[in-house]
Amino acid sequence: MSDHHETPEQRFPQDVPADPAPSAPPRTTPLPTTAPPAPPRREVTHLPAAAGPNWGLVLSGLAFMVIAAGVILNQVNGFQVEELRQVGPTLLVAVGVGSALIGIIGLVTRRGR
Repeated sequence: MSDHHETPEQRFPQDVPADPAPSAPPRTTPLPTTAPPAPPRREVTHLPAAAGPNWGLVLSGLAFMVIAAGVILNQVNGFQVEELRQVGPTLLVAVGVGSALIGIIGLVTRRGR
């Protein structure tokens, strides 16, 4: 038999901590038991859909298209504003037909929705 007897409670110096960890200071404020109430949510509102075209935007767009066409014609073939008297009526008819076509396309696509 062995003469070496170890008891389960026997401790060696390396097993014992040299400086035990200091305990945390006592808590002076109690821990909250419930979460604070959530702030009330605001109701989300949406603007109504547009009922029709923005005519101010359409007219300003047409005016800018006419000005752009005049600038392009001036650069390409020397078009002058004085020549507008001869070309004016034809230009107005062309702008009217273009606007009518855009309106018809808008009506047809709106009915499909």
